[in-house]
Amino acid sequence: MVFTMGQAAKESGKSKSTIWKYVNNGTLSAQKNADGTYSIDAAELFRVFPPTAGKTFDGRPEESNANQKLSVENEVLKVQLAAQGERIRTLEADKQFLQE
Repeated sequence: MVFTMGQAAKESGKSKSTIWKYVNNGTLSAQKNADGTYSIDAAELFRVFPPTAGKTFDGRPEESNANQKLSVENEVLKVQLAAQGERIRTLEADKQFLQE
């Protein structure tokens, strides 16, 4: 993943001027593009500015173990509910057939 200067500032929680200062003094490596903008690799950005705990690269909070377990349980229940619905449809069809 590659960030622009603005994206790098947002991801690191620093200002653009701080990012620029680190690039300018060589602490943070960046590639200068043909259009004059800079690209900063995510690994390089987070080497210098480690991400804050509990956040992913795009700033969303990481899912906790409890949330992950609930998500898995939710998916299992959805599958079971679909199976029960199919069973009900089959039994209703059988009932209709027997009534005729």
